[in-house]
Amino acid sequence: MNSKAAASKLWHVEHRRLVMVLFGNHFTFECQFLLVVLFLNMIIFICSPRRIVLCAHTRATCCHYCTSIYFTAESSPHTNNNNNNNDDDDDDDNDDDDDVDDDVDDDDDADDDETTTLTTTKRRR
Repeated sequence: MNSKAAASKLWHVEHRRLVMVLFGNHFTFECQFLLVVLFLNMIIFICSPRRIVLCAHTRATCCHYCTSIYFTAESSPHTNNNNNNNDDDDDDDNDDDDDVDDDVDDDDDADDDETTTLTTTKRRR
C-alpha cells in the first residue's frame, strides 16, 4: 500500500512539475491539466490515419476535377480544328451536304459551351 501511495504521489508531483515548466504559475492545476489533454488530443487528431485518408481522398477528388476540366477544354479546340480541316479539304460539288454536317457539328459545340458555362456558374454559387 505504501509503495502505491508513494508512486501515485510521485506521479502527481512530477506531472505538476512538468505542467509548471510548460505553462508557468499562471494557470490553476485543473486548467493546466485540461490544456495538456487538449494539446494531446490535437496531436492525436492531426496524426490520425483517418485524417490522412480524408486528405488523400480530397486531393484525389481535386485532381479528378482538374483533369476533367483539362480534358473538356482540350476537346473543344480539337473538335473545332477537325471541322475547319473538313471545310478546307472538301471542295466537292456536294457543298449542301457538307453544310448540313457543319451545322450539326456547330450545334454540338454550342451545347458543349453551354454545358461548360452552366457548370462554371454552378460552381461559383
